[in-house]
Amino acid sequence: DDHSQVSQFLTEPEFWKEGLALIIIGFTSTALLTVSQIWLPSYGQEVAGMTASNSVQLLSYYSIGSLISVLLLTILLKKIVKPVTVILLYPIITLIAVIVILSVHIPLVLSITCFFLGFSTAGILQLAISMMTQFFWKKKGTVTGFVSTASSIASVVLPVATGLIAKNGDMAHIFIFDSIVAF
Repeated sequence: DDHSQVSQFLTEPEFWKEGLALIIIGFTSTALLTVSQIWLPSYGQEVAGMTASNSVQLLSYYSIGSLISVLLLTILLKKIVKPVTVILLYPIITLIAVIVILSVHIPLVLSITCFFLGFSTAGILQLAISMMTQFFWKKKGTVTGFVSTASSIASVVLPVATGLIAKNGDMAHIFIFDSIVAF
């Protein structure tokens, strides 16, 4: 029965509020992921003075954090944590991680922070799509398309935008931009 879906909300979700917010999260979640994967090794080399091989390892720590997050979310989201909590909490963790990356240029700290950055950017796009289909269950295909399109736009626009930032400024400006996206 389709009407059982509606009763789970205190008020009916509005597309121009909750829907638009989830579309924006579709964009920002992919943007944060894209910036990290492209620029962390360069940042490690240029700002933290890491060797090329050590700076590429930052992506390994990032990936380990992502994997652990996804595994943890599959367990926690079943009964313990609500998706909306994760969607609000993870960008805060990302923002804190980016601030640490900008502030502390010690390779060990950067490695640990990359783990948390990976942890906090994993699974957000999937949660946004899932929440969107719960909120607007009568038009699942359409609303999924909106979030996926926002994500696709981010994956095209962010490499270009951050490339321009890198060309015209220093590496820190990319992560300052990243912190604005997280905020």
